[in-house]
Amino acid sequence: GGFLVGPQFSFRNYQRMVDGDLTDVPGQRPNSLVPAAKRLSLGFFFLTIYTTIGPYVPDNYLLTDDYASEPFWYRCVYMTFWGKITLYKYVCCWLVTEGVCILTGLGYNGKDAEGQHQWDACVNIKVWLFETTPLFTGTIASFNVNTNA
Repeated sequence: GGFLVGPQFSFRNYQRMVDGDLTDVPGQRPNSLVPAAKRLSLGFFFLTIYTTIGPYVPDNYLLTDDYASEPFWYRCVYMTFWGKITLYKYVCCWLVTEGVCILTGLGYNGKDAEGQHQWDACVNIKVWLFETTPLFTGTIASFNVNTNA
């Protein structure tokens, strides 16, 4: 699932998946359809935002004289908004590939303290942190999670 865009995982985890150890039901295929569909749906949500709003904030506008003549505060706000929307195409790809990894069982990460199954072994982006952080360090910490770990 993540050949070109991630997520990154160890070969040992791949071997565990092939051996059938990465499953929430020992000895059976993982019940991963619902968690995978959630990530896929979230990916399509970001794709929809990117494809509907993206044309209204084009990349080439940043290179025009019109943009250069705008006030500084406007250029900062526009660039922030443009950057967020532009990143959504990558967010979409990451979420879809996470869904694929979850569907195969590679995303299984055992149980948490409450006994709930975790499907975050191949997580590539922490969507809530990415959308709500006011800090640049929070933005960096929110994506390429396995690569940055």
